Amino acid sequence: MHTLVNETKLPLRRACDALGLSPATAYRTRQPKGVRCSVRQASHRRLPEVLREAILDALHSPRFCDQTPMHTYHSLLDEGIYLASVRTMQRVLKAAGEQRERRPVRPAQTHAVPRLTATGPNQVWSWDITKLALKTRGKWLYLYVVIDLYSRYIVGWMIAETENAVLAQRFIGTAVAHHEIAAHSLTVHQDRGAPMTAVNFMSLLTELKIDISHSRPRVSNDNPFSEAAFKTLKYAPAFPGNFGDEAVNSAESALESTRQLASQVLERAGEKVRDLRFGARDMAGKGLSAASDASAAAQRQLTRYADVTGRYVSEQPVKSILIGVAAGAAIAALVVARQHKHGVG
Repeated sequence: MHTLVNETKLPLRRACDALGLSPATAYRTRQPKGVRCSVRQASHRRLPEVLREAILDALHSPRFCDQTPMHTYHSLLDEGIYLASVRTMQRVLKAAGEQRERRPVRPAQTHAVPRLTATGPNQVWSWDITKLALKTRGKWLYLYVVIDLYSRYIVGWMIAETENAVLAQRFIGTAVAHHEIAAHSLTVHQDRGAPMTAVNFMSLLTELKIDISHSRPRVSNDNPFSEAAFKTLKYAPAFPGNFGDEAVNSAESALESTRQLASQVLERAGEKVRDLRFGARDMAGKGLSAASDASAAAQRQLTRYADVTGRYVSEQPVKSILIGVAAGAAIAALVVARQHKHGVG
């Protein structure tokens, strides 16, 4: 197009209008500007090389090697020494490729996402601690609960007045002894609370030859099964706002009252709660050992139905793993708590 504009005998503007070009573009094509070869002269106010070396020597000295230019500037100024402004020191460091964090800082930590898989009971346990409010404002009881990841079965629970590593040791140790856990066969997952990361608690798990798994720091959803069980319990409409009788005046009496209520809750939960993934079969008397057998029986029934009907072409129906009694126990706890509150037997 520029060639047509340069070869035509028409005026330049008329040719550009006909072709839809800008006349300025055509003029630049005919008379291109030359390349500038001039070198910009340095300012007479430029920092001398001697002073630049003095600034770097001061910043590299053992006294200021891990200090910021701001700290170096004021420290030297208090001694009557002025080398340059803070911004000049920063520019000198940038020119030397040293503009970074000069203070000793721990490097960034990376923590892998905890990924645990359970193909049967007593392979992975998840436990946590939650608060139970009492009638007295500002007073709490602590509920320790450990559940089995495969079946969601409540392996053990405990109510105490405090939250510490000694009680956590007793709690987990008793659960392991009760279920006769073999060495190197169980992984216990927990968050990074003070009882879970205590040295004596970790030493107990190591002595019992139990693998340890923790949530990532400052990540609230790495222990979802225990948190979900607590939320199911506390967010239900029938959950009492606080525990303990109105006449309770001491923490010991409130503790004993709450323990009795919790005992009734868990006993009734084992008798009445029905598992959604089991269908209409009661959870009472199942326990962890019967969980896999019942699931396998349900899978055989589904496979037999698929073979007879021939309706499943692409894939066979698969039975989900047990959901356990955690959610159902929480619901039963609400019912029992409401009955206990109103004096219903």
